[in-house]
Amino acid sequence: MSENIFRIDSTTEEATPSKFVLINKEEDFIQDNVYIKSVDIDPEGRYFQIQAEKNGQQLQTQRQYFPERERSQSDETFKKAVSIKRGLLTSLLRKFHSEDPVIEAAGWVDMVQKVDNLCKDKYATTPLRVKLELVENKGKYYTNISTFAPFENMTVPRSETELKVTAKDRQMLANKSTEEKVTPDSDTPAAAKDEAPF
Repeated sequence: MSENIFRIDSTTEEATPSKFVLINKEEDFIQDNVYIKSVDIDPEGRYFQIQAEKNGQQLQTQRQYFPERERSQSDETFKKAVSIKRGLLTSLLRKFHSEDPVIEAAGWVDMVQKVDNLCKDKYATTPLRVKLELVENKGKYYTNISTFAPFENMTVPRSETELKVTAKDRQMLANKSTEEKVTPDSDTPAAAKDEAPF
């Protein structure tokens, strides 16, 4: 190491920049010019996760565990989980493939693979406006791409965006700000649980 670690001058950075996009103020919830990088499937076929990037910083969804009827608390919980996962995949399809997509799949992994295959050629050339959310896990707050209607084409003027910061978002930000006064914020996206939430 040739750098003199005991020298401070005009080129010295005050802190290491985050490699993740973080929500620190209300304006951070809606991000412009985000590019999807990949849709990753767990090697064991338990979940998928959408990876994205903005100006070299990473964004991602939480792990989207595939709903299993036998592990769900109720039929209603199962149906809600299915609706959330299908909605997220439909949002991708409509932004990258067509407004009226039709996909038939043999299972969750097959469905995610088919969606990804139809869309991935346009990931690098299609900038999106993305809704982010704060997620609390064991007293720490993490920034993720929202699970609900997260993507909008950049062709929609910012003044006409349908992506909104909600009262829940504002409350989570207030909670995070209060917590940060006590402990430093983690720079890592939300850790996934071993069990599906539904």
